[in-house]
Amino acid sequence: RDPSANGVAALAFARLDALSGREDLGRRADAILRSYQALVDRAPRALVVEALAAGWRTGATTQIGVVVGRAEHLLAVVYQQYLPFSVLAWLPTEGAPLLLPWMEGKTAVGGVATAYLCENRACLAPTVDPAELALQLEAASRAKPAAGGPAPVRVHAPALSSAPADWIGSAPLSLAALR
Repeated sequence: RDPSANGVAALAFARLDALSGREDLGRRADAILRSYQALVDRAPRALVVEALAAGWRTGATTQIGVVVGRAEHLLAVVYQQYLPFSVLAWLPTEGAPLLLPWMEGKTAVGGVATAYLCENRACLAPTVDPAELALQLEAASRAKPAAGGPAPVRVHAPALSSAPADWIGSAPLSLAALR
């Protein structure tokens, strides 16, 4: 099944808000998502793109900025991480025209490629060290408790049989059997 145009638009608006800081785009995503709210709550798998957009709008977003020159060593660290709600900007030269407000004032430390890790546009201290960037990214990717709420708990799916006979030509498993 193809994603809905509204869902794709909501996801694009949510990501563009995270990247550019344009809150008007975030409000557009919110307006689209409000129209899907009842459906996303009941059947998130049926509305995958809309559920992703809702994740972008309701959780913390991470911005990763790399300033100046040859930054392959820093970018390699970023590409090795699973960062689902993140945007990446690379400014190849200092003084390049900025369309990203969260990158304003970010400069290379000592003229060397420098990484900035920001969450909801609040940045940590810059780093030129790939190992330090990896530590920052790891800490940023850990689940965080909601404000005033309990720490998040990852619920693992039950183990399912890998025997083909259990799947081919058999009745579907009941919910009780899966528990």
